[in-house]
Amino acid sequence: MSRDELVEAYLDGRISRRALVRRLVAAGVSTGAAISYAQLLSPQRAAAAEARPAADSHYPDSHYPTLGLEIKTKRMRAARKSKRVAVAVSSSEELASLSLQVYKKTDRGLALIGSKEIANPLGVAGKVKVKVAVKRLGKGRSVKLVVRATAADAEGYISGASASRKLR
Repeated sequence: MSRDELVEAYLDGRISRRALVRRLVAAGVSTGAAISYAQLLSPQRAAAAEARPAADSHYPDSHYPTLGLEIKTKRMRAARKSKRVAVAVSSSEELASLSLQVYKKTDRGLALIGSKEIANPLGVAGKVKVKVAVKRLGKGRSVKLVVRATAADAEGYISGASASRKLR
């Protein structure tokens, strides 16, 4: 199939998002571009999927949630005072679970300083702000933080994201 035929099949609901990405990569499109195509075309696919008969199990929904992650805390003083790091997590669909880990960069690598598990953080696509309790931020003037997020949607598809920021 040509790239155009793949996109047409995806929009018609004849192939899944996963199949589209795999076939585009096999056809020479970069992985990032293939994922971007699938993401940009998703709203149109939803309309096409409604037209497909409900009894058709030949095309299962394999849409992984797309996560965005941002460390909202900017100042070391604020993190020390509250003993928390504020994080914003966005998702392309509902999330059944969310796991966050906060690390600080040390000379020996990354050290876990906080984590949080949340059940049903998002009922629909959107953004949620979360404060994660942290310990051992250190006494220095600045610290580099890395936050990793892992989330699962209602069907059990798992996605991850990470972000980093230097607090001063």
